[in-house]
Amino acid sequence: YMVFTDEVAAEIFLGGLHDAKLDVRVIPEYCNVIALGMETAAKLRSSGLQSQMIDSATQGEGALLMQMPKSLLERRVVFVESVASKRELQRDLRVRGAMVTPIPVYERLFVDSEVDRLEKALSSGGVDMVLV
Repeated sequence: YMVFTDEVAAEIFLGGLHDAKLDVRVIPEYCNVIALGMETAAKLRSSGLQSQMIDSATQGEGALLMQMPKSLLERRVVFVESVASKRELQRDLRVRGAMVTPIPVYERLFVDSEVDRLEKALSSGGVDMVLV
């Protein structure tokens, strides 16, 4: 199984595969691809990667547990995620015997030292565009 936890993780991971000139469409030949959330599934689909979508907004991540086999003995589950992703789901899969491998592909950071400079630039009215 390959689980994409959010749209950003999917975008970064797929971008890396694209840069390496790898065809993402072959991934489902080797594993079940699962997208947590509609936006994540849409990002995968736009890159040519089909997935099973778990609506984490309405069903919660527990819906993934309900759809997976009770015994995951020696089954591999890879999580493509942020550094700050919740680990409860991974723990629950390990209890079922899965070999879980998290692949953190990004970390959200807020740079405190730049806040004053950004605030000053925005309040001056001289900013036409902000790219993050």
